[in-house]
Amino acid sequence: MFHSLTLFKRRQSDVSSEVSVFFQYILKGIPKIGSEKVEKIFSETGLRCNWWRSAGSITSEQIKAKLNSDNLYLHLEHYQEVPPGSDRAFCEDTPFISTTAGTAVEDTAAGKLYVHDAFWEAAMFATERFNSDGWIFYGYVYVLGKPAIELQEFAEEVRNFHLYARFLRHRREGEITAKIEIPSVRLQRAEFYRGSKLSEQLMRGQRPKPVKVLLNDTYCPPERYANVLGRM
Repeated sequence: MFHSLTLFKRRQSDVSSEVSVFFQYILKGIPKIGSEKVEKIFSETGLRCNWWRSAGSITSEQIKAKLNSDNLYLHLEHYQEVPPGSDRAFCEDTPFISTTAGTAVEDTAAGKLYVHDAFWEAAMFATERFNSDGWIFYGYVYVLGKPAIELQEFAEEVRNFHLYARFLRHRREGEITAKIEIPSVRLQRAEFYRGSKLSEQLMRGQRPKPVKVLLNDTYCPPERYANVLGRM
């Protein structure tokens, strides 16, 4: 089973400071696409944000204007709503890409810790709550361990209360928010599931069995570039 909470770490030093970069495993569920589209994602496009796919081409200046905290909040809390001054739902022009790494939520009253599994969250999106067929992509993104919304290369760990203390309705989904694209070299594989069959497997407590698995020959594993930090 893919361990979505494994972190990899490397350190970059200069004269005055030390910066830690983490390689974070993520899952991404996408419904209703064919094998040909998956192959194209692996060989050409990677996973691109809705804004790029809708516009066809985007510029560095446009990216700079899009990557800000207001737009991140719209993506997280008002995804399907039309922002003031616009005639389109924000989801059509979002520069962000939602992925999941799972999370854990404490219930202090009950004295329990509830784990929200990354596979379950990705499966819900991939199969539209088990009502359609879809793919779950396995890959990784870079995170800094602190907010870096303006920096395209780094995803935002919005599941982390310490980094994002503002109330978020869907925090339990364990979101790691990527920006603009997830390059194909960071995507390991994609698994195809039929919603109704997957639902039956999960209800029975069975290990999910994909109908089909496509591997990405151009995948670059993070172990090649960094030492293992540990597991959660």
